[in-house]
Amino acid sequence: MYADFVKNLDTGILVENTVEDWYSALMQLINDPDLRRRIGLAARQDVLKRYPPSHFENDWANQIKHVLEQSGQEPTLRHKTESHAETIQTAQQGPSDKPKSVIKSLTKKSLADWKFSLNTQLFNLVMMFKINIRKKL
Repeated sequence: MYADFVKNLDTGILVENTVEDWYSALMQLINDPDLRRRIGLAARQDVLKRYPPSHFENDWANQIKHVLEQSGQEPTLRHKTESHAETIQTAQQGPSDKPKSVIKSLTKKSLADWKFSLNTQLFNLVMMFKINIRKKL
């Protein structure tokens, strides 16, 4: 099914769908680290050439913005140098603007929100533990 996209031993390994062929291909990759690296690099270059991230990043950012608007969610943590409005404004920029900053910005915000949420949950667990210990004393 990948024969139209994969060049055998260049961007991947094509095999018949048999246990023996799969085993042989896997053993070849296990035993030949240079082949693994070469295929990995070539496959990555091929995917980036066929599907450049710059063509999709603004679409992703707009989809994320749409989901946030529909769900009514707001980030729970603000960066000192970047507000939610700035993130959305960056997401609305055209394709000629810096699209990598859109994804990077949204990723930073998501990680910060997740970290804040995790820290809050850990704090709550510790406090509940302390309260329960005091009740038992």
